[in-house]
Amino acid sequence: MKHLVLNDNKITQIQLKIGNLAYLETLLLQNNMIVDIPSSMYKLQKLTHLGLDWFAYLNTDYVSVHTKVIKARHLEAESTE
Repeated sequence: MKHLVLNDNKITQIQLKIGNLAYLETLLLQNNMIVDIPSSMYKLQKLTHLGLDWFAYLNTDYVSVHTKVIKARHLEAESTE
């Protein structure tokens, strides 16, 4: 498999087995509720396109207090631009 597009699927986690996709070049996971990236992704040596826009930290309904602080800083930075 070379391309994996899983945008807009309410995915909350990426399985460790993702690292076994040795030929993966594109991995798109935009608009999901992912809060952590597995360490096995380092094995994706051919990966050239990675999309993780709208990480779960942008949605306070799904995240911890620590992550809510990150979101607050993000929103504050946007308002000063």
